[in-house]
Amino acid sequence: MNTRHYTHRNGNATLILLVIGCLVIALGYYAYASMKTAFTQEKLASFQFREVETGMFKHTVIESGVIESSQNIDIVCNVRSKAGGVQIIWVIEEGAQVKEGDKLVELDTTTLEDSLQQQQLIMNRAKSTKISAAAAVRRATIARQEYLEGTFKQNEQLIESNILIAKQNLSTALDKVAFSERLAAKGFVTQQQLQADRFAVKRANLDMSLKENELRTLREITKQKMLVGFDADIETAKASEQAEEKNYAEEESQLTEIQQQIENCIIVAPDAGQVVYANQQSSRGGAEFIVEAGANVRERQSIIKLPDPEQMQVKAKVNEGRIAFIRKGQRVDVTVGALEGQTMQGVVLKVNKYPEAGSWFNSEVKEFATYIKILDPPDAIRTGLTAEVEMLVNTMANQTMIPVQTLHEDQEQAFCLIKRPYDINNPLHSEQLGGKHGDPGEEFSVEIVEIEYAASNNKFLAITHGLEASDMVVMNPRSEEQILNRLVAHYRGSQALSLFDTDKNGSLSPTEVATMNDRLGFEGITSFTAVDKDDNGAIDVNELGNLIERTQELLEIKVKTEIPVEEAAEEEDEDPLAEFKKQAETMVANFWPTMDANGDGKLGAEEISSSRDPASMKKADTDKDGEVSKEEFIVSMAKRLKARAESGGGGFGSGGGQQ
Repeated sequence: MNTRHYTHRNGNATLILLVIGCLVIALGYYAYASMKTAFTQEKLASFQFREVETGMFKHTVIESGVIESSQNIDIVCNVRSKAGGVQIIWVIEEGAQVKEGDKLVELDTTTLEDSLQQQQLIMNRAKSTKISAAAAVRRATIARQEYLEGTFKQNEQLIESNILIAKQNLSTALDKVAFSERLAAKGFVTQQQLQADRFAVKRANLDMSLKENELRTLREITKQKMLVGFDADIETAKASEQAEEKNYAEEESQLTEIQQQIENCIIVAPDAGQVVYANQQSSRGGAEFIVEAGANVRERQSIIKLPDPEQMQVKAKVNEGRIAFIRKGQRVDVTVGALEGQTMQGVVLKVNKYPEAGSWFNSEVKEFATYIKILDPPDAIRTGLTAEVEMLVNTMANQTMIPVQTLHEDQEQAFCLIKRPYDINNPLHSEQLGGKHGDPGEEFSVEIVEIEYAASNNKFLAITHGLEASDMVVMNPRSEEQILNRLVAHYRGSQALSLFDTDKNGSLSPTEVATMNDRLGFEGITSFTAVDKDDNGAIDVNELGNLIERTQELLEIKVKTEIPVEEAAEEEDEDPLAEFKKQAETMVANFWPTMDANGDGKLGAEEISSSRDPASMKKADTDKDGEVSKEEFIVSMAKRLKARAESGGGGFGSGGGQQ
């Protein structure tokens, strides 16, 4: 019994061991296959090749733009409102075809109707005040007339009556005194009676003089005094009446304006057309405006556009590096993807002289609006569609060309990788550089060449130096970035070596390194022993390339060659950067205050490190003092603009830049 149990356990153990063994074998095979696959994938780089072409090269500038009408009826809000604007209650559907008089937009009138009621009350009060002022003028005029034709005449007649009585009294007194004097001569009247009669004559004469003086005063003084007062009252009343009339007119005008504003809340089409919403998106991160019910719109703000479908154009923004190639009247091919890629003919109407506002503070690269008229636009074209415009600059026959994606630009140099048969004795094909690739019997390596090109479009570069028609260029050079970087660094190391290896022994001695540092103007190699990895007392091309790849400090060696005095003087006289310096000065003036945070007229280490492109900023420091002055920066910008213009407006390679 014990034996059977033992045998049974033995069999189970054997089975378990077999299963474990199979699992180990399977896992081992899987690991081997994975390692083999990984090794193979690492060994075989994913290079893709294309033969250099020769043929007709079309130098074109290709940009994207938006289709719009050059003749737009702009439907704007004519309703005054507070800062928040007036609300849209209803708006016609976008794309609708409308005829003259059709309702387009209805705006909220609630606030305006409240203002209308308040203004009506104000105007009624102003009208009442105006009527009272007019009545005051009439009262003052009547009072003057009442005095002249009533009070004055009554007083005048009363005084004249008193004068007549005084004259009568004087005449009576004179007759009496004459009679008394005759009687006195005969002794019938005493002297006392005669004196009394004579006194009566004097009193009557004085009384008449007083009455005549009173009449004269009334006519010459009192009348004028009263008239001055009445005239002043009339003028005062008239001035008050004019002020109230003006106030009433202003209040009435404001009432009429409010009524007109209410009428303006219903916007109708002034002509037939297709409705296009005037949606807006701020270029500087501000709030957008979407035309819809509930949105607020400001006075004079566009709500709808009614474009003329017979006058269509494309507005495209052209990079500053390519704007020099665009001119008025230039032929353009316009392709609209929404119309199944239909291509139309166009012509450049206008190129703005100033860059678009949205790019002034956001980027060093400016864009200029260019307007292209579409000749014979089809019925299906609509505003707002995206179009691609291809503007022909010139054509080049029998031109060597490569695709733009084969280009690798680095520090103002342009490179390509080309395919070469693998040569085990070629140092450029070592594992550290180009490496060995391909299947057995078809092994190849890649080498780097510096190229120059005259122009480019979105597809090809027009090569002027560095490649031949039979070369096979790598289509995806950045897919193997380590190989690419090592080849660039090795190339620059060999260039530096060719400049400073005076004894031509293939390496740099300490003396030659000191000469190189002096020529550069700064310590390019600060520690000779740190670069001399094999301690043989010389720095070869591989050691120099490793230094360049690691520190990026010697990238400008290529342009540090000495210039003969005659050439330097001629270059200084001609100043090939003159026309570009003016453009650079205008550009720098706009964003320099932002970059120069402390306002000291130069960029220090902290300002350089915080800039968008510290590497380019360091290159601008030509005197290597660790700071970039405004003048240095302008010169650097002018060089970049010149390189772009000469190359067709792309990047900053030795042959120009990519479009």
